[in-house]
Amino acid sequence: YKLVQLLSLWFSIGTLLVLHHLIWRTGLIADTRARTYAMLMACFLPQFVQFTLYLSNDPLTILLGNLAILLLWRYMQRPEPGRSVALAVATGLGLLTKLSFLAYLPVLVAVVFWYGGRGRRGLRAAALWLLLTLALGSYKIVENLVIFGAPMVTGLDQRFHYKFAREHAATYRGLAS
Repeated sequence: YKLVQLLSLWFSIGTLLVLHHLIWRTGLIADTRARTYAMLMACFLPQFVQFTLYLSNDPLTILLGNLAILLLWRYMQRPEPGRSVALAVATGLGLLTKLSFLAYLPVLVAVVFWYGGRGRRGLRAAALWLLLTLALGSYKIVENLVIFGAPMVTGLDQRFHYKFAREHAATYRGLAS
C-alpha cells in the first residue's frame, strides 16, 4: 500500500508541475498576482490535497486531465499531427483511468476540427484524433459490453444486488446494529 501511496504522491507532484506550466508559462493568466493566487489555490485546494495519498485512481486521473488541457493548449498554438497524437494519447489514457473523460471528447473533437482546418481537412483530423483516442481508451467500455451487455456498469445495477446483501439489509436495526 505504501508503494501505491508513493505513486499517488508522484502523480500529484506531476500534476502540480503541469499546473505550474499552465499557470506561469502559457500566458493564459496575464497578471502576476492572479498567477500566484491560482498556483496557491492549486497547491492548497482541499480536493487536490485530499487525493494525494489515497489508494485510488484519482491522482492519475487529475494528472491526465491537466496534461490533456496543457496538450490541448499546445495543439491550439501550433496544430500539428504530432501534437494531435499526444493529445489523443493523454485523452485515451484518461479514458482508461476514468470514464469521466468521456465528457472531454465533444470539446476536444470540436477543437481538433476547428484548428485542424474546419473543412474536410479538419473533419479528417478530428476523425483520426477520435479514432486514436477511442482505440487507446475504450478497453473498459468494450469489456463491459462483452461481459455485461452494457457499456457502463455501476454498483447500483440490479445485477449486483446479491442475495446476502438483501438478507443483511433486513437485519438492520438502526443505531443498535
